[in-house]
Amino acid sequence: MPIPEASVVCYKKLKKLLDKSNKRHHYSIIKKNLSEIDDESIRDDVEQLISVYNDLGMDEDKTIVFLIHGIRTQGEWQDRIRQHYDAIDDIDVYPIGYENDYFDLREFVLAPFYEENHKIRIHSEITAISDEYPLSDIAIVAHSFGTYLLSKIFKEYTGIRVNKIILCGSIIPKHFEWRNVVNLPSGSIINDVGSKDYWPLLAKVISRRFGATGTFGFKSAYINDRFHNFGHDGFFSKVFFEKYWAPFIDNGYITPSVYIRKKTPWVLSMLSKLSLLNITLFSCICVAIYLAIF
Repeated sequence: MPIPEASVVCYKKLKKLLDKSNKRHHYSIIKKNLSEIDDESIRDDVEQLISVYNDLGMDEDKTIVFLIHGIRTQGEWQDRIRQHYDAIDDIDVYPIGYENDYFDLREFVLAPFYEENHKIRIHSEITAISDEYPLSDIAIVAHSFGTYLLSKIFKEYTGIRVNKIILCGSIIPKHFEWRNVVNLPSGSIINDVGSKDYWPLLAKVISRRFGATGTFGFKSAYINDRFHNFGHDGFFSKVFFEKYWAPFIDNGYITPSVYIRKKTPWVLSMLSKLSLLNITLFSCICVAIYLAIF
């Protein structure tokens, strides 16, 4: 019995969708387009396969993406990433904010007095969702102060399951011991660096709790530093996401940057050696010498 022409069209459409997508997404695409299979017997067979797949718990084989934003923002970039994956059933995106909705500069400078509640909130959300999907891949994208909180969580809590990490505008100290993060596959951390991003350097000058890894990179065997020609918020365009982040989240593929770094100005290198305490002490000594002489 020949297949009706309408069914042929549906099959071609479905095949086109499957050919264009990652194999990990084929299950969700077939399930979403099940109603378009006109041939009742074929549709019944597919429904039975889907039912068996669900009974075995294999529908939990998905990717969970957590997004952690920085200070002085509501993390609008998180919405754009979530919208990108709305049509894909086996990739779920969870934006995570802060305890009081907005993290300002005052709290940043006094981070030791404010960070605990934020760490607890972020850790509890990551672990709760991850426990719901024990077969899933876990990806985390963190920006600016979100990178620092993530490093503190890794340092203070054990048993966190994560497969892929994207850092951008990072203020994690360069000496952070990534090798102590258990179950983290090699080549699974990307540090996107803006060559015009001076905020991580300023953060390091303010406090030695922070690092300038979002300005200069980690230069570590555990991290894939990837440099770009923009500042602190240049990572959030649709073009950048689709070119650099989506391939890594979807397939684990690291798209190399075409940008070639220029020589770092010596002033920036010198500033990386300074701290607010050193600057304050030096200023006090200069004032004392001036008063003693004049």
